[in-house]
Amino acid sequence: MGAPRPDRKTYEATISALTRTLDLAGEAATYPVSDTDIALRLATMIWNGEPDQPLRDAVAKGSLHDPQALQAQIRRMLSDTRSTALFIGFFDPWLSLDQLTTMKRDSKLFPEFDDELRAAFQKETELFVESQLREDRSSVDLWTSNYTFLNERLARHYGIPNVSGPEYRRVTWPGPERAGLLAQGSILTMTSYFYNGQVDAPTTSPAQRAKWILTRFLGVNPPTPLPNIPGPDYPFERHIPLAKLSRTLPVTPCRTCHQSFFPLSYGLENFDLLGRWRSDYGPDPIDASGAMVDGTTFNGPVELRRALLERQDAFLNTITEKLLAYSIDGKTAINKETPASRMPAVRAILRETEAQNYSWSSLIAAIVQAPSGSHRPVETATGQASLSSGGAVR
Repeated sequence: MGAPRPDRKTYEATISALTRTLDLAGEAATYPVSDTDIALRLATMIWNGEPDQPLRDAVAKGSLHDPQALQAQIRRMLSDTRSTALFIGFFDPWLSLDQLTTMKRDSKLFPEFDDELRAAFQKETELFVESQLREDRSSVDLWTSNYTFLNERLARHYGIPNVSGPEYRRVTWPGPERAGLLAQGSILTMTSYFYNGQVDAPTTSPAQRAKWILTRFLGVNPPTPLPNIPGPDYPFERHIPLAKLSRTLPVTPCRTCHQSFFPLSYGLENFDLLGRWRSDYGPDPIDASGAMVDGTTFNGPVELRRALLERQDAFLNTITEKLLAYSIDGKTAINKETPASRMPAVRAILRETEAQNYSWSSLIAAIVQAPSGSHRPVETATGQASLSSGGAVR
Protein backbone atom coordinates (compact mmCIF):
# COMPACT_ATOMS: atom_id res chain seq x y z
CA MET A 1 0.00 0.00 0.00
CA GLY A 2 1.43 3.34 -1.06
CA ALA A 3 4.38 1.83 -2.93
CA PRO A 4 4.90 3.52 -6.33
CA ARG A 5 4.26 1.61 -9.52
CA PRO A 6 7.42 0.25 -11.18
CA ASP A 7 8.55 1.89 -14.40
CA ARG A 8 6.96 0.58 -17.58
CA LYS A 9 10.00 -1.47 -18.69
CA THR A 10 10.26 -3.26 -15.33
CA TYR A 11 6.50 -3.79 -15.21
CA GLU A 12 6.35 -5.31 -18.70
CA ALA A 13 9.36 -7.57 -18.08
CA THR A 14 7.92 -8.88 -14.82
CA ILE A 15 4.46 -9.50 -16.26
CA SER A 16 5.87 -11.16 -19.38
CA ALA A 17 7.99 -13.60 -17.39
CA LEU A 18 5.12 -14.35 -15.01
CA THR A 19 2.53 -14.98 -17.72
CA ARG A 20 4.87 -17.22 -19.74
CA THR A 21 5.36 -19.40 -16.66
CA LEU A 22 1.65 -19.48 -15.84
CA ASP A 23 0.64 -20.25 -19.41
CA LEU A 24 3.07 -23.17 -19.65
CA ALA A 25 1.74 -24.56 -16.38
CA GLY A 26 -1.85 -24.15 -17.55
CA GLU A 27 -1.58 -25.82 -20.93
CA ALA A 28 -4.38 -28.30 -21.55
CA ALA A 29 -5.44 -30.63 -24.30
CA THR A 30 -7.29 -28.84 -27.09
CA TYR A 31 -9.51 -29.85 -29.94
CA PRO A 32 -9.67 -28.19 -33.38
CA VAL A 33 -12.34 -25.50 -33.68
CA SER A 34 -14.37 -26.01 -36.84
CA ASP A 35 -16.23 -23.38 -38.86
CA THR A 36 -19.43 -24.94 -37.55
CA ASP A 37 -18.27 -24.43 -33.96
CA ILE A 38 -17.43 -20.81 -34.71
CA ALA A 39 -20.79 -20.12 -36.37
CA LEU A 40 -22.73 -21.62 -33.48
CA ARG A 41 -20.71 -19.69 -30.91
CA LEU A 42 -21.18 -16.44 -32.81
CA ALA A 43 -24.93 -16.82 -33.17
CA THR A 44 -25.35 -17.72 -29.52
CA MET A 45 -23.05 -14.99 -28.20
CA ILE A 46 -24.28 -12.07 -30.33
CA TRP A 47 -27.92 -12.96 -31.06
CA ASN A 48 -28.70 -15.62 -28.47
CA GLY A 49 -30.06 -17.54 -31.44
CA GLU A 50 -29.02 -19.73 -34.33
CA PRO A 51 -26.88 -18.97 -37.41
CA ASP A 52 -28.67 -17.24 -40.27
CA GLN A 53 -28.20 -18.08 -43.93
CA PRO A 54 -25.14 -15.84 -44.57
CA LEU A 55 -23.38 -17.47 -41.63
CA ARG A 56 -24.32 -20.93 -42.90
CA ASP A 57 -22.99 -20.00 -46.31
CA ALA A 58 -19.69 -18.92 -44.72
CA VAL A 59 -19.47 -22.31 -43.02
CA ALA A 60 -20.09 -24.07 -46.33
CA LYS A 61 -17.27 -22.07 -47.92
CA GLY A 62 -14.95 -22.72 -44.98
CA SER A 63 -14.22 -19.00 -44.69
CA LEU A 64 -14.63 -18.43 -40.95
CA HIS A 65 -10.98 -19.20 -40.27
CA ASP A 66 -10.03 -16.25 -42.47
CA PRO A 67 -9.59 -13.30 -40.06
CA GLN A 68 -11.02 -10.68 -42.42
CA ALA A 69 -14.03 -12.80 -43.37
CA LEU A 70 -14.74 -13.68 -39.75
CA GLN A 71 -14.62 -10.08 -38.55
CA ALA A 72 -16.78 -8.99 -41.47
CA GLN A 73 -19.40 -11.52 -40.32
CA ILE A 74 -19.14 -10.20 -36.76
CA ARG A 75 -19.58 -6.58 -37.85
CA ARG A 76 -22.59 -7.63 -39.93
CA MET A 77 -24.12 -9.42 -36.97
CA LEU A 78 -23.48 -6.52 -34.59
CA SER A 79 -25.21 -4.14 -37.00
CA ASP A 80 -28.31 -6.37 -36.98
CA THR A 81 -31.00 -5.41 -34.46
CA ARG A 82 -30.77 -8.92 -33.02
CA SER A 83 -27.45 -7.91 -31.43
CA THR A 84 -29.53 -6.16 -28.76
CA ALA A 85 -29.45 -9.63 -27.17
CA LEU A 86 -25.75 -9.09 -26.43
CA PHE A 87 -26.55 -5.91 -24.53
CA ILE A 88 -29.40 -7.51 -22.60
CA GLY A 89 -27.52 -10.73 -21.97
CA PHE A 90 -24.04 -9.37 -21.23
CA PHE A 91 -23.82 -5.62 -20.69
CA ASP A 92 -26.97 -5.24 -18.63
CA PRO A 93 -25.84 -7.66 -15.88
CA TRP A 94 -22.14 -6.77 -16.20
CA LEU A 95 -22.85 -3.08 -15.68
CA SER A 96 -25.49 -3.98 -13.03
CA LEU A 97 -28.15 -1.92 -14.80
CA ASP A 98 -30.75 -4.37 -13.51
CA GLN A 99 -30.30 -2.74 -10.09
CA LEU A 100 -31.52 0.57 -11.51
CA THR A 101 -34.96 -0.85 -12.18
CA THR A 102 -35.42 -1.97 -8.58
CA MET A 103 -34.19 1.17 -6.80
CA LYS A 104 -36.75 2.70 -4.48
CA ARG A 105 -37.76 6.30 -5.09
CA ASP A 106 -38.93 9.08 -2.83
CA SER A 107 -41.45 11.36 -4.53
CA LYS A 108 -40.95 14.06 -1.89
CA LEU A 109 -37.16 14.27 -1.94
CA PHE A 110 -36.71 13.46 -5.64
CA PRO A 111 -39.95 13.97 -7.55
CA GLU A 112 -37.94 14.05 -10.80
CA PHE A 113 -36.77 10.44 -10.34
CA ASP A 114 -39.83 8.88 -11.90
CA ASP A 115 -40.21 5.89 -14.19
CA GLU A 116 -39.59 8.08 -17.24
CA LEU A 117 -36.20 9.27 -15.99
CA ARG A 118 -35.27 5.78 -14.82
CA ALA A 119 -36.03 4.41 -18.30
CA ALA A 120 -34.12 7.30 -19.91
CA PHE A 121 -31.00 6.51 -17.88
CA GLN A 122 -31.08 2.90 -19.03
CA LYS A 123 -31.81 3.83 -22.64
CA GLU A 124 -28.87 6.25 -22.70
CA THR A 125 -26.42 3.56 -21.61
CA GLU A 126 -27.95 0.98 -23.93
CA LEU A 127 -27.68 3.24 -26.99
CA PHE A 128 -24.15 4.30 -26.04
CA VAL A 129 -22.87 0.73 -25.69
CA GLU A 130 -24.67 -0.42 -28.84
CA SER A 131 -23.06 2.41 -30.81
CA GLN A 132 -19.64 1.35 -29.51
CA LEU A 133 -20.17 -2.21 -30.72
CA ARG A 134 -21.78 -1.33 -34.05
CA GLU A 135 -19.02 1.16 -34.88
CA ASP A 136 -16.50 -1.53 -33.89
CA ARG A 137 -14.56 0.80 -31.62
CA SER A 138 -11.80 -0.14 -29.24
CA SER A 139 -13.27 -1.58 -26.06
CA VAL A 140 -11.33 1.07 -24.11
CA ASP A 141 -13.53 3.72 -25.75
CA LEU A 142 -16.30 2.74 -23.32
CA TRP A 143 -14.47 5.00 -20.86
CA THR A 144 -13.27 7.80 -23.15
CA SER A 145 -15.89 8.59 -25.83
CA ASN A 146 -17.15 12.14 -25.43
CA TYR A 147 -20.71 11.64 -26.65
CA THR A 148 -23.96 10.14 -25.49
CA PHE A 149 -27.63 9.78 -26.51
CA LEU A 150 -30.21 12.17 -25.09
CA ASN A 151 -33.84 13.09 -25.49
CA GLU A 152 -35.39 16.29 -24.18
CA ARG A 153 -36.13 14.92 -20.73
CA LEU A 154 -32.60 13.58 -20.17
CA ALA A 155 -30.92 16.65 -21.68
CA ARG A 156 -32.90 18.90 -19.35
CA HIS A 157 -31.85 16.72 -16.42
CA TYR A 158 -28.16 17.10 -17.35
CA GLY A 159 -28.51 20.80 -18.19
CA ILE A 160 -27.83 20.38 -21.93
CA PRO A 161 -29.67 22.95 -24.09
CA ASN A 162 -31.18 22.71 -27.58
CA VAL A 163 -32.50 19.15 -27.35
CA SER A 164 -36.24 18.84 -27.88
CA GLY A 165 -38.66 15.99 -28.33
CA PRO A 166 -38.85 12.43 -27.05
CA GLU A 167 -36.49 10.98 -29.67
CA TYR A 168 -32.95 10.07 -28.65
CA ARG A 169 -30.16 11.59 -30.66
CA ARG A 170 -26.37 11.54 -30.46
CA VAL A 171 -25.02 14.53 -28.54
CA THR A 172 -21.39 15.55 -27.96
CA TRP A 173 -20.66 16.62 -24.40
CA PRO A 174 -19.53 20.26 -24.10
CA GLY A 175 -16.64 19.26 -21.83
CA PRO A 176 -14.58 16.19 -20.83
CA GLU A 177 -16.22 15.64 -17.42
CA ARG A 178 -18.88 13.24 -18.70
CA ALA A 179 -16.88 11.15 -21.16
CA GLY A 180 -17.61 7.43 -21.15
CA LEU A 181 -19.57 5.25 -18.76
CA LEU A 182 -18.32 6.76 -15.51
CA ALA A 183 -20.49 9.87 -15.70
CA GLN A 184 -23.74 8.40 -17.01
CA GLY A 185 -26.84 8.80 -14.88
CA SER A 186 -27.56 5.08 -14.83
CA ILE A 187 -24.24 4.21 -13.16
CA LEU A 188 -24.20 7.22 -10.84
CA THR A 189 -27.77 6.70 -9.61
CA MET A 190 -27.56 2.98 -8.91
CA THR A 191 -24.38 3.55 -6.89
CA SER A 192 -26.14 6.03 -4.59
CA TYR A 193 -28.24 5.52 -1.49
CA PHE A 194 -31.62 7.18 -1.26
CA TYR A 195 -31.85 5.81 2.24
CA ASN A 196 -29.34 4.41 4.65
CA GLY A 197 -30.00 3.05 8.12
CA GLN A 198 -27.11 5.05 9.54
CA VAL A 199 -27.50 8.33 7.67
CA ASP A 200 -30.87 10.09 7.63
CA ALA A 201 -30.33 11.86 4.31
CA PRO A 202 -29.95 10.60 0.73
CA THR A 203 -26.31 10.37 -0.24
CA THR A 204 -23.91 9.04 -2.82
CA SER A 205 -22.21 5.87 -1.66
CA PRO A 206 -18.39 5.79 -1.63
CA ALA A 207 -18.51 2.03 -1.08
CA GLN A 208 -20.84 1.29 -4.00
CA ARG A 209 -19.22 3.70 -6.46
CA ALA A 210 -15.72 2.54 -5.57
CA LYS A 211 -16.72 -1.12 -5.74
CA TRP A 212 -18.29 -0.59 -9.17
CA ILE A 213 -15.06 0.94 -10.53
CA LEU A 214 -12.93 -1.69 -8.81
CA THR A 215 -14.86 -4.64 -10.24
CA ARG A 216 -15.83 -3.29 -13.68
CA PHE A 217 -12.60 -1.53 -14.63
CA LEU A 218 -9.79 -2.98 -12.53
CA GLY A 219 -11.35 -6.43 -12.33
CA VAL A 220 -10.75 -7.16 -8.65
CA ASN A 221 -13.09 -7.58 -5.72
CA PRO A 222 -12.99 -5.27 -2.69
CA PRO A 223 -11.45 -6.66 0.49
CA THR A 224 -13.63 -8.83 2.69
CA PRO A 225 -15.20 -6.72 5.46
CA LEU A 226 -13.52 -7.21 8.82
CA PRO A 227 -15.57 -8.77 11.62
CA ASN A 228 -15.11 -5.73 13.87
CA ILE A 229 -16.36 -3.00 11.53
CA PRO A 230 -18.65 -0.38 13.10
CA GLY A 231 -22.25 -1.52 13.36
CA PRO A 232 -25.56 0.35 13.61
CA ASP A 233 -24.56 1.80 16.98
CA TYR A 234 -21.52 3.60 15.58
CA PRO A 235 -22.08 7.37 16.06
CA PHE A 236 -22.37 8.51 12.45
CA GLU A 237 -22.96 12.23 12.13
CA ARG A 238 -26.35 13.15 10.76
CA HIS A 239 -26.79 15.01 7.48
CA ILE A 240 -23.15 14.46 6.49
CA PRO A 241 -22.63 12.94 3.00
CA LEU A 242 -21.08 9.49 3.29
CA ALA A 243 -18.17 10.36 1.00
CA LYS A 244 -17.26 13.30 3.21
CA LEU A 245 -17.83 11.30 6.38
CA SER A 246 -15.70 8.39 5.14
CA ARG A 247 -12.63 10.64 5.09
CA THR A 248 -12.92 11.08 8.87
CA LEU A 249 -13.53 7.47 9.91
CA PRO A 250 -10.99 5.98 12.34
CA VAL A 251 -7.83 4.57 10.82
CA THR A 252 -8.39 1.24 12.57
CA PRO A 253 -10.26 -0.70 11.38
CA CYS A 254 -12.09 1.49 8.84
CA ARG A 255 -9.55 3.43 6.81
CA THR A 256 -6.96 0.66 6.89
CA CYS A 257 -9.31 -1.32 4.67
CA HIS A 258 -11.14 1.47 2.85
CA GLN A 259 -8.06 3.31 1.59
CA SER A 260 -7.45 0.52 -0.90
CA PHE A 261 -10.59 1.40 -2.88
CA PHE A 262 -12.82 4.09 -1.31
CA PRO A 263 -10.80 7.00 -2.80
CA LEU A 264 -11.77 5.84 -6.31
CA SER A 265 -15.28 7.10 -5.60
CA TYR A 266 -14.16 10.55 -4.50
CA GLY A 267 -13.37 11.51 -8.08
CA LEU A 268 -17.10 11.21 -8.87
CA GLU A 269 -18.38 13.35 -5.98
CA ASN A 270 -19.18 16.23 -8.34
CA PHE A 271 -22.06 14.06 -9.54
CA ASP A 272 -25.03 13.94 -7.20
CA LEU A 273 -27.37 11.02 -6.50
CA LEU A 274 -29.09 11.41 -9.87
CA GLY A 275 -25.98 12.12 -11.91
CA ARG A 276 -26.31 15.90 -12.04
CA TRP A 277 -23.21 18.08 -11.78
CA ARG A 278 -22.67 19.91 -8.50
CA SER A 279 -19.87 21.98 -7.02
CA ASP A 280 -20.88 21.93 -3.35
CA TYR A 281 -22.88 20.10 -0.69
CA GLY A 282 -24.70 23.31 0.14
CA PRO A 283 -22.49 25.38 2.43
CA ASP A 284 -19.44 23.15 1.88
CA PRO A 285 -17.47 22.74 -1.37
CA ILE A 286 -17.07 19.32 -2.92
CA ASP A 287 -13.76 17.57 -2.31
CA ALA A 288 -13.26 15.31 -5.34
CA SER A 289 -9.61 14.51 -4.67
CA GLY A 290 -8.29 11.04 -4.05
CA ALA A 291 -5.36 8.73 -4.59
CA MET A 292 -4.84 5.20 -5.86
CA VAL A 293 -3.01 2.63 -3.77
CA ASP A 294 0.33 3.45 -5.41
CA GLY A 295 -0.01 7.13 -4.57
CA THR A 296 -1.26 8.34 -7.97
CA THR A 297 -3.41 11.37 -7.17
CA PHE A 298 -6.45 12.75 -8.98
CA ASN A 299 -9.06 15.44 -8.48
CA GLY A 300 -12.41 15.12 -10.20
CA PRO A 301 -13.71 12.78 -12.91
CA VAL A 302 -11.31 13.85 -15.67
CA GLU A 303 -8.21 13.07 -13.62
CA LEU A 304 -9.78 9.90 -12.20
CA ARG A 305 -10.38 8.66 -15.74
CA ARG A 306 -6.80 9.50 -16.67
CA ALA A 307 -5.46 7.55 -13.70
CA LEU A 308 -7.61 4.55 -14.58
CA LEU A 309 -6.59 4.61 -18.24
CA GLU A 310 -2.94 4.45 -17.21
CA ARG A 311 -3.97 0.98 -16.05
CA GLN A 312 -6.08 0.07 -19.05
CA ASP A 313 -4.41 -3.34 -19.24
CA ALA A 314 -6.46 -4.22 -16.15
CA PHE A 315 -9.70 -3.31 -17.92
CA LEU A 316 -8.73 -5.17 -21.09
CA ASN A 317 -8.10 -8.25 -19.01
CA THR A 318 -11.42 -7.76 -17.21
CA ILE A 319 -13.61 -7.31 -20.28
CA THR A 320 -11.97 -10.30 -21.99
CA GLU A 321 -12.51 -12.51 -18.94
CA LYS A 322 -16.17 -11.52 -18.71
CA LEU A 323 -16.93 -11.86 -22.42
CA LEU A 324 -15.27 -15.26 -22.50
CA ALA A 325 -17.27 -16.35 -19.45
CA TYR A 326 -20.48 -15.16 -21.11
CA SER A 327 -19.71 -16.96 -24.37
CA ILE A 328 -19.17 -20.21 -22.49
CA ASP A 329 -21.66 -20.23 -19.63
CA GLY A 330 -24.07 -17.35 -20.28
CA LYS A 331 -25.01 -14.46 -18.05
CA THR A 332 -24.86 -16.44 -14.79
CA ALA A 333 -21.06 -16.58 -15.12
CA ILE A 334 -20.43 -12.89 -15.78
CA ASN A 335 -19.92 -11.74 -12.21
CA LYS A 336 -18.30 -14.92 -10.93
CA GLU A 337 -14.59 -15.29 -10.39
CA THR A 338 -12.73 -16.51 -13.47
CA PRO A 339 -11.16 -19.97 -13.07
CA ALA A 340 -7.36 -19.84 -13.15
CA SER A 341 -7.38 -22.51 -15.85
CA ARG A 342 -9.05 -20.06 -18.22
CA MET A 343 -6.48 -17.27 -17.86
CA PRO A 344 -4.03 -18.59 -20.50
CA ALA A 345 -6.86 -18.28 -23.03
CA VAL A 346 -7.59 -14.73 -21.83
CA ARG A 347 -3.97 -13.71 -22.33
CA ALA A 348 -3.84 -15.37 -25.75
CA ILE A 349 -6.96 -13.44 -26.82
CA LEU A 350 -5.40 -10.16 -25.72
CA ARG A 351 -2.16 -10.88 -27.58
CA GLU A 352 -4.15 -11.67 -30.70
CA THR A 353 -6.26 -8.51 -30.58
CA GLU A 354 -3.59 -5.97 -29.60
CA ALA A 355 -2.72 -5.12 -33.21
CA GLN A 356 -6.35 -4.16 -33.83
CA ASN A 357 -6.52 -1.97 -30.73
CA TYR A 358 -8.82 -4.44 -28.97
CA SER A 359 -11.78 -3.69 -31.23
CA TRP A 360 -15.01 -5.49 -30.42
CA SER A 361 -14.92 -7.54 -33.64
CA SER A 362 -11.36 -8.70 -32.94
CA LEU A 363 -12.18 -9.61 -29.32
CA ILE A 364 -15.28 -11.57 -30.30
CA ALA A 365 -13.41 -13.28 -33.16
CA ALA A 366 -10.63 -14.42 -30.84
CA ILE A 367 -13.12 -15.59 -28.21
CA VAL A 368 -15.20 -17.76 -30.55
CA GLN A 369 -12.02 -19.33 -31.91
CA ALA A 370 -10.65 -20.15 -28.45
CA PRO A 371 -9.85 -23.88 -28.19
CA SER A 372 -11.06 -26.36 -25.60
CA GLY A 373 -10.15 -25.49 -22.07
CA SER A 374 -12.07 -22.35 -22.94
CA HIS A 375 -15.15 -23.71 -24.72
CA ARG A 376 -16.94 -27.01 -24.50
CA PRO A 377 -17.29 -29.03 -27.71
CA VAL A 378 -20.59 -28.53 -29.51
CA GLU A 379 -22.30 -31.87 -30.08
CA THR A 380 -25.68 -33.22 -31.08
CA ALA A 381 -27.15 -36.54 -29.95
CA THR A 382 -25.12 -38.27 -32.66
CA GLY A 383 -21.91 -36.65 -31.44
CA GLN A 384 -21.53 -34.42 -34.50
CA ALA A 385 -21.58 -30.63 -34.48
CA SER A 386 -24.64 -29.25 -36.20
CA LEU A 387 -25.85 -25.84 -37.28
CA SER A 388 -29.37 -26.80 -36.29
CA SER A 389 -28.51 -27.16 -32.61
CA GLY A 390 -29.10 -24.13 -30.41
CA GLY A 391 -27.38 -23.06 -27.23
CA ALA A 392 -23.95 -23.81 -28.65
CA VAL A 393 -21.81 -22.45 -25.90
CA ARG A 394 -24.16 -21.90 -22.96
